[in-house]
Amino acid sequence: MYELVNVGLIDWFLLGRQDIPLRGAIGVYGENRSGKSTLLDAVQTAMLSNDKNALQLNAAANPEKKRKNRRNVHSYCLGRLGGFGEKPIREVARSHIALAYGDSISGKRFSTGLILEARDSETKEETAARWLVIGLKVETSDLVKATPDGDLARTWLELEEHLESRCAAEGGELRFYMSAAEHMGDLLHLSSQSGQHGGVDQFRRAFANAVSFETIEDESQFVRTYVLDRDNISIRGLRESMRNYREIAETIRKLLDQIEALNAILDAAQHHATLAEEKFHREWMGRRARVLILLRDVRRHRKALRRAQADVARLKRIIELREQQMLDLREEKQGLERSMLSSSVAADLTRVKLEISKCKEKLGQVLSPIQQWEVAVTRSVSVLGQKGPAFDKLRELFPALLSGLSTIQRLCGSDRLPLWPADAEAMAHAMDQLPNLDKVCRTLGDHADDLLKELGDREIEELRARMEGIDKSGSAISGQTPAFLMELENQGFRPKLLCAEIEVLDPEWRDAAEAVLARDREAVILPPDQARRAAAILRENRHTKRFRGCRVVNTTKLEKENIRSGTLASVLRAKDPLAAAFLVQRVGNVRLVETEAELHAGGIGTDLTFLHMADFGDQPVAIGAILGDRPPT
Repeated sequence: MYELVNVGLIDWFLLGRQDIPLRGAIGVYGENRSGKSTLLDAVQTAMLSNDKNALQLNAAANPEKKRKNRRNVHSYCLGRLGGFGEKPIREVARSHIALAYGDSISGKRFSTGLILEARDSETKEETAARWLVIGLKVETSDLVKATPDGDLARTWLELEEHLESRCAAEGGELRFYMSAAEHMGDLLHLSSQSGQHGGVDQFRRAFANAVSFETIEDESQFVRTYVLDRDNISIRGLRESMRNYREIAETIRKLLDQIEALNAILDAAQHHATLAEEKFHREWMGRRARVLILLRDVRRHRKALRRAQADVARLKRIIELREQQMLDLREEKQGLERSMLSSSVAADLTRVKLEISKCKEKLGQVLSPIQQWEVAVTRSVSVLGQKGPAFDKLRELFPALLSGLSTIQRLCGSDRLPLWPADAEAMAHAMDQLPNLDKVCRTLGDHADDLLKELGDREIEELRARMEGIDKSGSAISGQTPAFLMELENQGFRPKLLCAEIEVLDPEWRDAAEAVLARDREAVILPPDQARRAAAILRENRHTKRFRGCRVVNTTKLEKENIRSGTLASVLRAKDPLAAAFLVQRVGNVRLVETEAELHAGGIGTDLTFLHMADFGDQPVAIGAILGDRPPT
């Protein structure tokens, strides 16, 4: 149970700064005008939060409750001894009242108080603040601040800052109230053991009755008036009251259990709300970051656009200048042509042009066979720049041919027609020394036939090996896929092929699965971090045919989904979780149909005749006999 343990007063009536410690049951006694009512009125003012309608100040000296004899809070703040006309001790006052409560059993404590401001030029005081602190004991040392002129009562802003710092250091909680009813309600809630009370109005009446003193003639009158019941006790009514009390107590217990459960639900809801708020905050931060990145890119693009526009404008000016210069030159040329036509030089120029044309025609006739020889010689000597097994074989069979071609290449030099060749006689002699080209061609043709036959035999052996692999594993893969798998293994990866991870539960749908998956049968499955690096390897080799047609499943965006019955995914089973998720994404929407009527709604049959709503393009297509190739629509 909470007890009043300290009363702190600043500028209250004749008291400047005073702490009054209390403990247990206390009594206040003294001569008249010694300050008993001053202390009780201070406690009453703080307890009733300066509610004018409930205060009964100096009730002992005013038994008839005549208003003209009653003291008021304004006089207490200013320290006025007599009536309103008397000069007060303080013309301006900022009074503090602080009540500290403590529970000796649980060790809990709280404090409450008021800040009252009054002026002699006014008739009423102003309640500057109503406050309550949970977990702290507030004394007058908290209510004043030290100055060179002495202690000075704190303003509410100063007191609020001071109490907030104490709460942060000692684990308390500060509350501020705008109305007296809210202040008294929280005060009653904290001071009651169960957290329940009879209400603010009942507390006002009870407190007013408690401080209204009446004269008691003797002990018998006190017992009859305040101890004994006015009416006789009814046993039946007492039993009924006891039964009602037990029912009410049981109801209160259940309600307390429900309140505890509701508090637990409220805590869970608040925790969930906090997590949701943190999630939304992270999403908002991510989106804001993306927006900032986009804005940065936009600003960069705008700068680039402005530079490009400036360059375009500069080039337009240059083009306009060059066009004007061309017009000027064209006009100058036309003027010169007109001058030439009007003179005798024109006839001589025409005759010279005709002779030049005839000379060019004769030169072309003379150079035509020589040009053919030049082309043939250039093609022949280009053989010397070749490398590889074929060139080695040619060197082995016809060394004299290559030696002659080397001599011809040396004689060609860097000259071009009409100066080519520089030494025509030496060139003719070198050509005469070449071996019989017809014999060379026949020999090379026979050798090529042998090589083609050997290559064909080797390809037949490879095809036979692949057919044996198909018979063993049930799936065929392209020649580039094993090379890609070997490259990934050399990188330290553990790749898996989709076709090796899939098991067809119903053999009737094997061909349908092969047709729908097509080249995706050979898709490589890797963990998300390795999938990104494998995709980078494919991009690096995209200009070569080394890994042509190879694919990597984007496992970074795969999500586990339930397989719907009646779909192509329901007749397939994958050993790897990533392969299973890819199957649901790839063929999870392809329906299995048995009749032609069901095909109109979309799906695939066991005969592979029609396929709708599959991932083969914008239009439905028919599946042909070769898996992985798109047949005509």
